[in-house]
Amino acid sequence: MTTNVVIIGGGFTGCTYAYFCRQKGWDVTIVEKSALLGGGVRTYFHGGHPYTYGPRHFIAPETSRPAFDFLNAVIPMRMIDKINYSYQEPDDLLILNHLVAQTKSMKSSSYSSL
Repeated sequence: MTTNVVIIGGGFTGCTYAYFCRQKGWDVTIVEKSALLGGGVRTYFHGGHPYTYGPRHFIAPETSRPAFDFLNAVIPMRMIDKINYSYQEPDDLLILNHLVAQTKSMKSSSYSSL
């Protein structure tokens, strides 16, 4: 008897689940409203170079090695040296510390009035 599986959504999770079902020998149908699979993850080419967009940060080797190793075994990924171009204002930390102190102050004063 054949096991048939219907997966609604061909994003990252749907495609991963389909892969595991196929590994078990099950027949899989993915129902996706878009013309392409992958959900929010897309690779576009400009000038012969690939540019990947979407929520892919959770599969990067520095954030989730098991997920990266799994995907790299199924679909070999290219490794590149990353340069962090983000910038955080030095004042951000001061503001955050101030808000934390205010919250602690409010909590302790509300408990003391009980």
